[in-house]
Amino acid sequence: MFSKYLIFTAFCLYLASCGDSSELVKVNIERITLKSFPNTKTDGSSWDDGISIEQMKPDVYVQVVSGGAVIGSSGVYQDQASPNNLPFDDDYLITEMNAGISFQFFDKDIALDDQIGTVTIFPRKLHEDSEGALLHTISENNIEFDIIAAY
Repeated sequence: MFSKYLIFTAFCLYLASCGDSSELVKVNIERITLKSFPNTKTDGSSWDDGISIEQMKPDVYVQVVSGGAVIGSSGVYQDQASPNNLPFDDDYLITEMNAGISFQFFDKDIALDDQIGTVTIFPRKLHEDSEGALLHTISENNIEFDIIAAY
């Protein structure tokens, strides 16, 4: 009787260990909410030139990159201060599970855009670490943001 119980338990453990992250084939990033970012450039200067304090705040957008390819870019939020909760509601479908997903935040300028910061995550690791949760808070490189992901 004990051996049947042991075999049954081993089988259940085997089934529980199968699947989840090894079967992960896509991630859909449904929402990115930028919560905080540096108030100035790394050299201490303001993000934008302007006459008023309001005009010197960054015009923020995000670009999502996977496997070296730009998957998409969001719209721009004009004259933003940190901390803030800027929702980017564009969907980004990620199908390369072993490559990193980079979230590149920029200040939109007339000529060259200033990089606010970049954070790279790995979808398979994120899924495993969070046990499949949909909401993830990521804080790195002086940037904090939430993502909502569907697996």
